[in-house]
Amino acid sequence: MTATTPANGAGNVALNQPLILDFNAAIAPATVVYTLTPTLTLTPTWNSSYTRLTLAHTDFVAGVNYTAQVSGQDQAGNSLASGGAANPWQFATVLVNPGPSSDFIYLPIIIRPANSN
Repeated sequence: MTATTPANGAGNVALNQPLILDFNAAIAPATVVYTLTPTLTLTPTWNSSYTRLTLAHTDFVAGVNYTAQVSGQDQAGNSLASGGAANPWQFATVLVNPGPSSDFIYLPIIIRPANSN
């Protein structure tokens, strides 16, 4: 595996960012096993040369650290080896601003003019 998107150690990853894995040789798709922790359902799509795997998913959870890992073989039967990209790799999703907290109490401020006698 030569590259991953998001990259190892990435932060502020968009909640809808697909996982993209690039390989330096054609992969045998039936041999590929991928995991994501915490778990989301992943839907694989390969390019025509079987050197790029895109994993679509429902949105990530905001502000969460994820760990991804992949194993498998190329079309010559060789197991995946380190090709420059960390495996497993980790990334963190963006924090979503929840807006004003409901923990605050808003009180009106009444300003009255001073008595002028």
